[in-house]
Amino acid sequence: MAAIYSLRIEKHVLGGLIKNPNVFPEVERFINEYDFYSDVHNTIFCVIRDTLLKKEKIDKVILAQKIANLGISFKDDISIADYIENLAFTQITHKATIEASQELLKLRIRREIHDGCGEISEWVKQNGNLEIDEIVSSCDSKYNEVVNKYEVEDEPRNIFEDLEEIVEERG
Repeated sequence: MAAIYSLRIEKHVLGGLIKNPNVFPEVERFINEYDFYSDVHNTIFCVIRDTLLKKEKIDKVILAQKIANLGISFKDDISIADYIENLAFTQITHKATIEASQELLKLRIRREIHDGCGEISEWVKQNGNLEIDEIVSSCDSKYNEVVNKYEVEDEPRNIFEDLEEIVEERG
């Protein structure tokens, strides 16, 4: 079974944001802190995002200090400064940062669907006394709640494109 998270991709995205901060506006449209499985990576992303939104320059030392000021620590007492330095050492292009960010989004969606299906599985175990049609319709409804959160087409829609037809029809 394929993993539903990848610390390696998370590191790749963070390294890409440190090396190519100009890519941030492109990737922030589809990724956020919830795409990071690791709490440490989640925090690093939040600090990078806050820094860039304040129009400040990404500096490895200042970034590490901001994270240290939050009281974040690593297992085995790994230095946050060394960790940030290693992330910044990543050789990743602008385009590869976008691609890694898209992969990170895909992993989060897979995790959320996996978790949602786990909740459905538990619900089925606890509701065996219901009629078949109630079980099927409830599971269908719960599954649709999980998958309808995602729009495959992420482009803006013109909500007024059918307005003329609607006005004519009502007139």
